[in-house]
Amino acid sequence: MAIALDSTSSGDNSAGNPLTVSHTVSGSDRILVVSLLIASSRSVSSATYNGVSLGAARQTTSSFHLYKHLLYALLAPDTGTHDIVITADGSSDPLGLAAASYTGVGSLRSDGFHDSHGGFSDNTPSVVITDGQSGDTAVSGVAGYSVTLTTPNTKDVSSVIAGTLIVGIGSAPVTGSFQFDWTMDTSGQVWGCTGFAMVPAGGAAPKRFVLIPG
Repeated sequence: MAIALDSTSSGDNSAGNPLTVSHTVSGSDRILVVSLLIASSRSVSSATYNGVSLGAARQTTSSFHLYKHLLYALLAPDTGTHDIVITADGSSDPLGLAAASYTGVGSLRSDGFHDSHGGFSDNTPSVVITDGQSGDTAVSGVAGYSVTLTTPNTKDVSSVIAGTLIVGIGSAPVTGSFQFDWTMDTSGQVWGCTGFAMVPAGGAAPKRFVLIPG
């Protein structure tokens, strides 16, 4: 079965806590991916979908300026329309997320998550996903300072937060090691990027993931 985009959602909470976003999941061999932008000074205490922990999480290798990017992945999320709920420690700094669910996914590649961060000298966020194999689909989450966000691959969802911040998710079929590139509309900005390779159903045994330290 080929991996395909199921549905997307996004939302932000400029001064509150928690952040709650409704998301609808359908189909078989599912995965839910959540790309989160949060202030560097804050920590996430809980991240759930329909009350189930989002599971595998990865943070960009280091924070970018005043913010950081986290990427979550939950295999076999419940079908139907349910809430993604992100609870962070006490601060009024904005939270924002973009979410995408996909069908036809058996597991993640064993190397897991790949991180990258940068900025001030370029406007091309990118992350190299080294363990992709033929038939896989690469997925990338990104966050940074910008008002628009594009990619030469496929931008599945993006959201503007507090007027100047951006968070998004994109995907692309791969045949091996793959660099996922984004383009921000303004140079000299800062960004964080995280990505991984999704294995199609039948290509590896499905499994749930536990938290991976950032």
